[in-house]
Amino acid sequence: AGRFQAAKSQAFCRSCPAGKHQHAAGATSCLDCGAGNYSGAEAAHCSACGAGTVPGPARTKCIGCEPGYFSNRSTSPCGVCQAGSVTDTLEKSGGSSCTKCESGRYSATSTSACAGCPVGRFSNSTGLTSGALCTACAAGKYVEGTGSDDEADCIQCAAGKHQVSEGQGACVDCD
Repeated sequence: AGRFQAAKSQAFCRSCPAGKHQHAAGATSCLDCGAGNYSGAEAAHCSACGAGTVPGPARTKCIGCEPGYFSNRSTSPCGVCQAGSVTDTLEKSGGSSCTKCESGRYSATSTSACAGCPVGRFSNSTGLTSGALCTACAAGKYVEGTGSDDEADCIQCAAGKHQVSEGQGACVDCD
């Protein structure tokens, strides 16, 4: 296995090169590894690349998807993970998934972790690409923390306090 001989009257069989295989005895050629597979030299069978990797050009080894790209199957090429979504490996290679940022969170690039909407803002949408896309709480209301995902998180200013600006993290005392 992993060997062949195409010519007659030869003393030795030849090894299949990396990226090819042969499982049958008495073979006259080697077979290419199929989509998503690779092999070393003299292989009887090809092996599948794991998630986050794809076969190299000659199918001799698996290579990780570049940062910001992902592949969830060895037969799928590495695809770009769009802004507003993140790969499971962030700035490292070998991403196997791409997930939209949850509501209340955003990411400008697929290699940066999702961050919470800024203080004074909220969003019930997924996949935001900027904190500026989070909705500002109305005047007279505020949100103290980051990552708010609901307008109900905007708290009304208490009696004796006010807020004339939108998107604020606190109310101020009346003069």
